[in-house]
Amino acid sequence: FFDREMVNVPLMLKVINGEKRDSCTEFLNVRIHRFSDTDPFLGSGKAIFQLADQGLLMAGNTGASGGDIFLLRLDAEGDPVGNFPLTFSFNQPVTVEDAIRLSDGTFALIGHADNDPSDDKFRIIYFHFDANGGILHGPTFLQESLASLNNRDIFAVGLAEMSNGNLIVVGTSQDGSDQDIYFKVIGPDLTPNSQPVLFSGSGSNSYFAGDVEAVGANVFISGSEFNGSGFESFLLATDKFGTPLSGFPKPGGNNLQSIQSMAFAAGSSTLYVSGVNDGGGVYLGKILSSGAGSFQLLSNLLSSGFPKSLTLSADEDMLVLSGYKDNDAILAPLSLQGQLLIVPAPTYGGNGNDGFNAGIATSD
Repeated sequence: FFDREMVNVPLMLKVINGEKRDSCTEFLNVRIHRFSDTDPFLGSGKAIFQLADQGLLMAGNTGASGGDIFLLRLDAEGDPVGNFPLTFSFNQPVTVEDAIRLSDGTFALIGHADNDPSDDKFRIIYFHFDANGGILHGPTFLQESLASLNNRDIFAVGLAEMSNGNLIVVGTSQDGSDQDIYFKVIGPDLTPNSQPVLFSGSGSNSYFAGDVEAVGANVFISGSEFNGSGFESFLLATDKFGTPLSGFPKPGGNNLQSIQSMAFAAGSSTLYVSGVNDGGGVYLGKILSSGAGSFQLLSNLLSSGFPKSLTLSADEDMLVLSGYKDNDAILAPLSLQGQLLIVPAPTYGGNGNDGFNAGIATSD
C-alpha cells in the first residue's frame, strides 16, 4: 500500500485474526503501519511476502511514480529489522510491477526501467529471492534479441509459474501509440532464456496486458483492447511457447472495459476474473473449463474503483479482492458466487486528506 499525501509513504496493512464464520469473514483487528517519511522510504510498497522465519519482505519504489527499488525486511508484527532497507539504483526511475511466491518457496519479482540512456527505452528487470529474502539472482535486465523490439518500450505487467518451474513474463510492448502483448519464458535463474513473443492482434487495435495465469500447460493473459473508439476486455490463451490457442483471443465479456486480475481454482477448473465494466465499476466474473468456456458475470461489486489483485484462499472456498476506490484501499472478501462477505466492502482510508492505494494482496 502507499499513503497518498503531498509525498508518498509506504504502508503495510495487517489483518489479524480474520476468521470465517458461517460464510462471513470478520476482520477483528486491523493494524496499519506507516513507515518513515524520510528517504529512502518515500514512494510506494508494491508487494509483501511472509518469509520462512515468519518475517516479512516488502518490495517497492522509493519515488512516487518510480525511483529506486527498495527491499524492506520486517518482523512478524511489521516492524523493520536487520540491515534493511536495501536500495538499487538505475539510470532512470524503475517501477516494481509484480512479485510471486514460487513452488519451491522462493520469490520472483519484475519491474521495468530504462537500462540504456542512449536509447531512452524501457526494459524488464528481474529479481529472484530465497525463502528468507536473500537475493539469488538480479537485479538483471532481460536481454532481448527480437529485432522488432529494438525500438520499443517494454513495460512489465505480471509473472506466472508453469508446472515445469519456468516463469512466464508478460508485459505491454509499446512503440508510440501502438501497444502489443509481450510474452517471454525464463527460468528462475534466467535460463533457459527464450526468444520473446509479441501478440499484436488484428488490424490496428492496441492490446494492454492486465494479468497472467498459468493453467496446466497453457497460459492465460487478460487485459484491454483499444479499438480506436473505446476499450474492450479480452482473454488470450496460449501454449507454453506463446502461440495462441484456437479461438483466442476472445472478448472477456460484454460491456467490460478490462480484465485486470485473475485467479484459477484448480479444483473446479474455473478462472475467476475481475476488472472494470463500461460504467467504471468493479465486477467479478468466471470462465469455466480452464478459460475455454464462455464468460459468466457473477456480480457488479462496486460502482467505481479499480481492482489490483484477486487472491483465492488455499482451500478454494473464497476470494479476496484488493484495489482502491476514491483514494481508499479495498480489501474485500468474496464468496465464489460473487457476493461480498462484508457489506459494504471494507475500505481503509488515511487521516484527513490522506489516501490509500492498494498494491498486491497475498494469501500468506
